[in-house]
Amino acid sequence: MSGLRFRNVDAEPSDDVATWPYEALVTAIDRGLVADWQPIFAEIRRAPRGPVAERVEQYLSYREADGAGSLFALAIARARIDNEAIAEAYRKTPETPEESRWAAESTQIEPWQ
Repeated sequence: MSGLRFRNVDAEPSDDVATWPYEALVTAIDRGLVADWQPIFAEIRRAPRGPVAERVEQYLSYREADGAGSLFALAIARARIDNEAIAEAYRKTPETPEESRWAAESTQIEPWQ
């Protein structure tokens, strides 16, 4: 990370982003560099509807629009689209190995003996 520092917050930039208070996220977005944003982006990708993504979204709702805000909004939107695509693919796959084996066996035609 760069020289990002939090003031009046009980957190350090090296802490897990999920544990940062709202003010720390705001500080990182406003005063941080791309390297400081990477852990936030990673947490957004991990949990696109989680508390970090929701707090970032809340902040962006009243923050003056700029490039950084657009980047975070796009990151959240993309993470949610990707997450929904993964969930849809998961819903289409068999739940257990037994179901997979049954599906494979049920499509095979047994020869007459």
